[in-house]
Amino acid sequence: MISERLIASLVCTMPECRSVHGCTRLVETDDTGLRCPSCGTHYPRRAGYVDLMLATTEGNVPSEQSHTSLYVSQESEFAETLDYKRIGMPLLGAGVRQRAIRRMLHLTKQDRLVELGCGNGKFVYWNRKQVDWAVGIDPAPLFAVEALETVDLCRADARTLPFEDGAFTAAMSIDVLEHLPLADIEAYLREARRVLEVGGRVFIYSNTREGSRLDFAVRGARLLSAWLGRRGLIDNSRDTLRKSDHVKALATYPELEATLRRCGFRVREVIFWNGLFQSAIENLLVKIAESALRRLNKKAKSPQAEVGEDKVRSRMRGRIARRGVTYRAMRLLTELMWLDLALFGRWRAGPYFLLAEREDAA
Repeated sequence: MISERLIASLVCTMPECRSVHGCTRLVETDDTGLRCPSCGTHYPRRAGYVDLMLATTEGNVPSEQSHTSLYVSQESEFAETLDYKRIGMPLLGAGVRQRAIRRMLHLTKQDRLVELGCGNGKFVYWNRKQVDWAVGIDPAPLFAVEALETVDLCRADARTLPFEDGAFTAAMSIDVLEHLPLADIEAYLREARRVLEVGGRVFIYSNTREGSRLDFAVRGARLLSAWLGRRGLIDNSRDTLRKSDHVKALATYPELEATLRRCGFRVREVIFWNGLFQSAIENLLVKIAESALRRLNKKAKSPQAEVGEDKVRSRMRGRIARRGVTYRAMRLLTELMWLDLALFGRWRAGPYFLLAEREDAA
């Protein structure tokens, strides 16, 4: 989806242009792309999103950022391995994140929401009806079909956002900060502050390298998962690929809080996710169930048939959509995972849900 509102809001992302002309509004061209009237940079419109990453001008090439995510540099590999093309219901870990967004960010119809690093777009998709306007941006356009059809999307770098100052009242950052080195975290947060109006809120889910009081149980579930994976009893390839891009430059929560203060944010609320139930459910129970379903499907077809994880997950989404026994079981597991936050949310751990507010002066 590319709405007229999105087109009217976009500004040039070229650092050289911004340093001279500020945030220049883009204009539409005859070939349905966008162009900066100040520097001439052309931005193409793709199928369902605007591409502000591959900007080119005559004799002018965007300067390289200091860090490139593997999601960008190895986009085809991530697209092939990760199950991103369709959006299911907010269940399990995604369901916990979605509930935390609703309970902490308190979105209203007056809000203008931007998700900074939206992945396939599921969270901005799930929250689009709660706000006046919702936009998702990501440097790797692995956008799901539902998001492409219903949400304004941009391929863009969150360290140079294509929006004017104060364009939004609320922002979300989910599973992003752990992928960036410190200098880029600060650039990311300062850009988030710039596009938020004074008093605007940002919801962040990420993790530091801190342990928790329950690490003995969490570590045990991970070790057992790795042992089962080495023996081919479960498939850990998706998690391995997803975590291969982790940097975790912020080692502790106090470092995170100090970084937010430097970038002009005040922490209003934080809840930690110790992962006692989450680790057992997502690292073991769900993967064992998926592997069992794959073997059953393979046996039902033919001994030689290969049934990939993407097909198993697709069929599982179909069962969940029917809201039968599978759906109720997943809801129960999601509630159990939420219990981690209700019981242990004050115990400091690596994963955290945080709400911060933009202050008037950085």
